[in-house]
Amino acid sequence: MKWNDNFGDITTYSSQRVDKYGFNQSTAIFLKTIGLPIDAAPFLSFSKDSDESYKGFLKLTDFYDFLEKDFDKYIVIGSTGNGDEIVIDTIDNCKIKILDHEDNFSEIFANNSIDKFAKGLIIYHDFIETVIQENGDSSLLDFNYSYNQIEDLRQNLINNDKDSMVSGCFWSQEIEILIANKQYNK
Repeated sequence: MKWNDNFGDITTYSSQRVDKYGFNQSTAIFLKTIGLPIDAAPFLSFSKDSDESYKGFLKLTDFYDFLEKDFDKYIVIGSTGNGDEIVIDTIDNCKIKILDHEDNFSEIFANNSIDKFAKGLIIYHDFIETVIQENGDSSLLDFNYSYNQIEDLRQNLINNDKDSMVSGCFWSQEIEILIANKQYNK
């Protein structure tokens, strides 16, 4: 996987930081050797390799000390554009989830693994590149993409991780946003 080609600077995480959370082997290896971009579409940003409040690689309860101990299972790896936390659920086989901060940190499923989440970022990046190449530089800002392009994105996300496209999941919501924006801005 050539992250730098698509996303620029990548943060890998120290063994000391990763090993203290009890991730499964594939998640730990991914975080230590492949890492995460600083930011990626759709409006996501990712944690630093630090203990810095609200920016570092920490337990959710280190971010929000008012949360119950049950929330210790979530390790924050980033956030969405609207401030929801992107987490690894250490109890649920290291699945990637989004926690809705406006709804008592309720879970929104993203992907079954960090590898599939990363592949989803690449798929979404490729969708953007295709839209720009086929429809022009301002096509995304103008919501000038076709339903066929959206369908290709949806199918690629299904092929990557079919569970991620169940209604109400992170990636299925992103598809719904693309469709709504296209319809609203005709």
